Amino acid sequence: MNPMNVASGGGDSLTRTTLQIDGAMSRLLNAAMIHALQRVPGVLLADVDTATAQAIVAHDGAVPTASLVSAALRAGVATHILAAAPIPAAPAAAEAAIAATVRKPRPREFLVMGAMVAIVFLIDAFVPNSPQKRYMLEIDLLAIWVFFFATALPWRRR
Repeated sequence: MNPMNVASGGGDSLTRTTLQIDGAMSRLLNAAMIHALQRVPGVLLADVDTATAQAIVAHDGAVPTASLVSAALRAGVATHILAAAPIPAAPAAAEAAIAATVRKPRPREFLVMGAMVAIVFLIDAFVPNSPQKRYMLEIDLLAIWVFFFATALPWRRR
């Protein structure tokens, strides 16, 4: 694989490129380099590890790594490519496991919630103004919140 141009797979693949920083870095140069790398079209994430003097860039597979080096040079930092490798996609089993934990609301829950909201509006429209009306409205709103938490929270704990 030629590290100067990682374009295998076009725009569908992600690539992780490590740039070795040549020379000393200050905070100002660090921030300028990150900003310059993030402005390159197709770059998703850029970070600088000052302990190892390396910049790690996650970008679209179609972005030539030479453009990353030139962006760092425009920021005043001399770098060279240390490594460029495609980021493996998540396996289908992992995606299926994540999708299984997401609970979709059932139509019955929407009907119950809609009925509770309709009751609140009917009480507001047809009950004459009195101190009891105020308490009834608060009780209905409390019932809606209790219903929401009773149906939503147990499913999120998976």
